[in-house]
Amino acid sequence: MRTFPINGNAAEVEEALLMTAAAVEPAGAGRWKVAPRQGQGMTVIASIEHGWLCFDASLNGRSPSMDAGAAEWALLESNALLPYGVRSARRPGTAALKLRADLPLGLECDLADGISRICADMPAAADRLSASGSSQPEAEPAPADLAVTREEASLSSLCAEAGWDCVARAGGVSVPLDVPGESQTAFVGNGAGVCARVTQLSCENLTEQSRSAIGKLLLAASWLVFMARPIAGVNAESGWHSAGFAVAFHSRPSARELDTGLKALSVACRICGREALALRDPELAEAYLAVRGGF
Repeated sequence: MRTFPINGNAAEVEEALLMTAAAVEPAGAGRWKVAPRQGQGMTVIASIEHGWLCFDASLNGRSPSMDAGAAEWALLESNALLPYGVRSARRPGTAALKLRADLPLGLECDLADGISRICADMPAAADRLSASGSSQPEAEPAPADLAVTREEASLSSLCAEAGWDCVARAGGVSVPLDVPGESQTAFVGNGAGVCARVTQLSCENLTEQSRSAIGKLLLAASWLVFMARPIAGVNAESGWHSAGFAVAFHSRPSARELDTGLKALSVACRICGREALALRDPELAEAYLAVRGGF
């Protein structure tokens, strides 16, 4: 296993890219054009940004086909179903949607393996978005208190090693995030991998304007906050809406990886937690959309 310094050694990153991609072309200092082996013509831009290796690719019109008012919320719903680590995001100030993924440099992890997974997941994510989100996630209820299983105890130990307090819940643990002046809690659970998620708003009904405004806000924040995937769900029977962020890992993360992910969720909540709640108001959401325009 090879690790890389936090400031990002471009030569070693390029070596890792060459080990895993079909083709790699330099595109500037600490920046490359990458052709994934499974990409069928997809071009991914890899770049070193603030100690992270970031990947983005054009959706090429493969986002869900929805009317303008529902498109952003539909993307949040689709994000919840994408492969680990990949998300739809929008660079602030631009109208174009991108696929985005990030790897922290300098952690005790196999960078080449992480790149390989992203190069496989990004084409798969684009294909899934092309399917127009035939299945949509439901809003998830808060986890109930049940007897602590061996699995939850293992997650509790991992959180403690990462330096985070937690409380055992059904299927995982609840972790209070670092958001001054607010009570924001992430739920960390096991599935095919480990996923940490935080619900920033949960309400019975949202107007089309509010869904669109919240979607725009969270998609833009997701570009700025490494690892944070904006997600949403709607309960078909009750009409209950929820939205927030998630950080997903292919397998059990190290303590430092989990710490990085929980910090990402904390930053995402600091950036737009109160704003997302405010946009439940239809008039405020309409004013926000008028200012944002197509961005």
